[in-house]
Amino acid sequence: MELRRIGRHDRDWHDRFFGHLKAIFGLGNFAGWERLGGWSDNYDVLALTEGEEICATVGVTRMEGWLDKRQPMPLRQLGAVATRPQDRGRGLARRLLEHVLVEADREGAPVLLFANPSVVDFYPRFGFRRLIPDRLFLDLPPGGKAQGAIGRRLDPETPQDRALLATWCDRALVHGGVLSARPDASVLLWHLMNTDVTAHELPEGGGLAFVERTEDGLMLCDWLSRDGQPDFSLIELLAGPQGGRVALGFVPGDVSLLSGLRRTPWPEACMFWRGPVLPQGILHFPALMMT
Repeated sequence: MELRRIGRHDRDWHDRFFGHLKAIFGLGNFAGWERLGGWSDNYDVLALTEGEEICATVGVTRMEGWLDKRQPMPLRQLGAVATRPQDRGRGLARRLLEHVLVEADREGAPVLLFANPSVVDFYPRFGFRRLIPDRLFLDLPPGGKAQGAIGRRLDPETPQDRALLATWCDRALVHGGVLSARPDASVLLWHLMNTDVTAHELPEGGGLAFVERTEDGLMLCDWLSRDGQPDFSLIELLAGPQGGRVALGFVPGDVSLLSGLRRTPWPEACMFWRGPVLPQGILHFPALMMT
């Protein structure tokens, strides 16, 4: 069995990797994401292969992480931890994880992942600690503005809007909280291609807002702007006159400016961390940076 690194330019293996994930997880428009330039140099896949077939994988996204908005650091986030059913029980995921963690330790990079609930006992064997992040939301009173759009919706199929996405990832202020990451256009593009999240250009070119409407209500998934502070009047516009609960997918730069911000524990996130002890405070890794 061969250990293989699949990077951005290893296109002969991309379709095999996408097929491997679809067979195991049954979802994901990875081919469309790649076609639009989503696979960047910050993403690699470690795979164990037999001939032309992939047996097991671990995806590694290199990010610029931040501790408490004060300390930038290299950060590795793992995803696509997937082993074919016929190859399970052979220690393949363990072999891949050990290789990835040796590389991360050599580079001094903490490692983050969000696990499937069925395998939460697996990762502590490798030095990961399970953390309980916070769920954040606003309760808006009724009587606000009539519901409406906050700006032009971006079309990720167009080069101009993908360029705008990349521009705001470079310009935007990193979000608050004890653990965050600089926004990454390739990860945001994946969410736009594979979820119900939509991106909107803010008035007067003030940034980008990412929104998802679900059965549970409205989620403001991300807000990219120079000050990182959502415009409360635009949030009211999204919610409409009925008000209600608005979930936040990030920690605003100054939470004191958002009256009514509430937080509750979120154990369902199955968040695992291999790195230094985190400072006290709000723990909510940006939702659209989760891989």
